[in-house]
Amino acid sequence: MICPSCSGPMAEESHAGVRLDHCSVCFGVWFDGGELEAYHAAGGSSTLRGVPASRARYEPTGDSAHVRCPRCEHDILRTGVIARYRVMRCTTCRGLFLPLPNPRFKTAEIGVVGSAIGVLEEIIGALF
Repeated sequence: MICPSCSGPMAEESHAGVRLDHCSVCFGVWFDGGELEAYHAAGGSSTLRGVPASRARYEPTGDSAHVRCPRCEHDILRTGVIARYRVMRCTTCRGLFLPLPNPRFKTAEIGVVGSAIGVLEEIIGALF
C-alpha cells in the first residue's frame, strides 16, 4: 500500500491486536473502516502516541485531499479534523489516514524544536 500523504511504502503492523498500515517515511497510520474503533476498544490508546481519544469525533472540512484512497482506490480522500489532528478519510470504504509524530522523538519531553532538530539530524545523517 502507498501512503496517501507522502507516497512512501506502508507496511502492516499490529497495535493492540489490530493490524494497521504504518508509513515508514512520514509515520502516518491508515485505519481501515472500523479499525480506529477496534483499536480503542482493545485499549490501544497507549500503544501509538498521537492517536486521538475515542471520544473525539471526525469533523469534515469539505476539502478534497486530491489523492485516491490507498485501500480501495475508488474515491478521492476528503480532509477533516479529529481533535487537533488534520486527517484524510475515504467516503467509500470509510478508511482514515492519521499523521502521527515520529515515535523515536518524544515531543512532549524535548519540545517541538528539539524534535525538529532531531529529524533534521537524521536526514543529514542519511545524506552523508
